[in-house]
Amino acid sequence: MERKLEEYGILIKSAKEFYPKKWLEENSLKNFNCVRLCISGVPEEHINAIGKIISVVESYKI
Repeated sequence: MERKLEEYGILIKSAKEFYPKKWLEENSLKNFNCVRLCISGVPEEHINAIGKIISVVESYKI
């Protein structure tokens, strides 16, 4: 799974551009990666294929 995320160029530091520090600290890495994948424009079926839950994205989109 980590290899898949790297293939899409997901960078932890880049999420701070979209999400407040407090939110990042309170949420798990899995949710965080899901959010970044969606913002990065990765197709939903690819997110599902690597076991990400996409519902969290709708709640925290800015």
